[in-house]
Amino acid sequence: MTNNNTTTTSNAIGVELLHIDPAVLDIDANVRDHVDTDSPDWAALVTSIATHGVLQAVSATRYSDGSIRVTDGQRRTLAARDAGAASIPVMVTTDTTTSDKERGFARIVTQIEANDRRTGLTEGQRAKAIADMLDLGVSQTKIKKALQVNPDQLKKAAKVGKSATAREALDAGQLDLEAAAVVAAFEVEGDEAAVAELLAAPRYSFAYTAARLAAARAEAGPSWAEQGYTVLATDPETSGDDQGWMHLESLTTTDGEPATVGEHVETDPGRWAVWLVFEEGGQVTLKDTGESVDPDRVDWSTQDDDATEPAEGYYHVNQVEVADAWIPEFYTRAPDALGLRRAERVTATSGDSEDAAEAAAQRDAERKEAERAQRRRVIAFNKLGAAALATRREWLKTALLARKTPPTEAAGFVAESLAAEPGLLTGNKAIDTAAELLGIDTARLSRSQVGDYLAGATPARAQVVTLALVLAAFESRTGKDCWRTDTGLGFYYQAQTGRYLHFLQSLGYNLSPIEQVATGDLTADDLHDTSTDS
Repeated sequence: MTNNNTTTTSNAIGVELLHIDPAVLDIDANVRDHVDTDSPDWAALVTSIATHGVLQAVSATRYSDGSIRVTDGQRRTLAARDAGAASIPVMVTTDTTTSDKERGFARIVTQIEANDRRTGLTEGQRAKAIADMLDLGVSQTKIKKALQVNPDQLKKAAKVGKSATAREALDAGQLDLEAAAVVAAFEVEGDEAAVAELLAAPRYSFAYTAARLAAARAEAGPSWAEQGYTVLATDPETSGDDQGWMHLESLTTTDGEPATVGEHVETDPGRWAVWLVFEEGGQVTLKDTGESVDPDRVDWSTQDDDATEPAEGYYHVNQVEVADAWIPEFYTRAPDALGLRRAERVTATSGDSEDAAEAAAQRDAERKEAERAQRRRVIAFNKLGAAALATRREWLKTALLARKTPPTEAAGFVAESLAAEPGLLTGNKAIDTAAELLGIDTARLSRSQVGDYLAGATPARAQVVTLALVLAAFESRTGKDCWRTDTGLGFYYQAQTGRYLHFLQSLGYNLSPIEQVATGDLTADDLHDTSTDS
């Protein structure tokens, strides 16, 4: 097909840059054998060409019959037609091949190379470009129109563009744009600890972690600042730069006695800083007296069961009040002014009582540090356990127990479970949890309610409900701390928890790493090492 357009540029090797009406161009055969003109991407391309024109010239070949056929750029050509463009730039090369075979080979190789070598901007690069335009003073309205992005995307991209950490996580596929914008907001505020925690958070608990960090820390920090303490934005022990901060538990008096909150912190808050650690369920007090209780001294297996006696030395759950709390870790950079010193590592001799006292103080400080590290690990793992519990129960409700027929493995699991533990359904709040898993709007199922629920149900669906009752019993004792082996439940129950989770895995449920600790497939140390590496 001939055309009468004017040559804009030409060179010695027979390549011309012409501006040609896209309607008169032929489109040659193409390795991209289908163009989806119904997709959102297509609509965006048409709008872009209508606004900006075709920014990259298409490639075409002029044949001996006078026709000009597009060999690279069929999408741009078709979109230009839809946009009503009067002309588009075309790089035209004269055909010099001598056979259809040679001509076809050259076309296909060129089209493959042209498509393979194109590299688009990463999402992080695009976000930075948006932030740069805003820094130049370009209005959001102008940017939205030029790039065809909605206001919400523009705002998030602008945040991400200011954070190298967020951009890297976005380009690596670790975060989507929304999550990257959250990370960017914390980084801009200088909250490095929050950024680290968010980057380490599993996808299923990212939103929960972000909401907790944003709301709770904002509420907790000012109250300590009002008391005269410095509120730290990063954890001195993990930020890589402790800036000389020394933890309360690493300090002693000149006489070798441990430093305490009452004697050395509360009396001079201006010389102390706090790093706030969120502990889910971290504030435990006795209902009768209000006295604080170590959460690890509560027998959590007694929850909602007045008849069960707690293990020796433990409190019954009904004796305590539990609330989430921000636990302060106290640091100072002025131990001398407080009459304190760092506990030194010394070797005691039988005839040197002073050295022996210092050595004892050092051992005590090390013991306390180990206890703090263990407490932090428990807090972190319980967060993972809580997120896994929510994910698992959602899977049970929407995937497994919503079925009309039970899986083939269910009958054997139910029979084996009831034979091994005859009181399974009566001793583990199975009825309560079953109501939740089946989506029945009642706090507790009764026999008559089960009958009403099953009215008109097929025998297969009734078997699904039976499976739900058995799984609910296991689920009731598979809490956020199921990864622990020191909960007082004993080896048998720990083994049954592993058997239960492995059964769910056999049905297609993906065990999280914290659940793999509960099954014994991983150890707590394995998970700790993995989370540290990440």
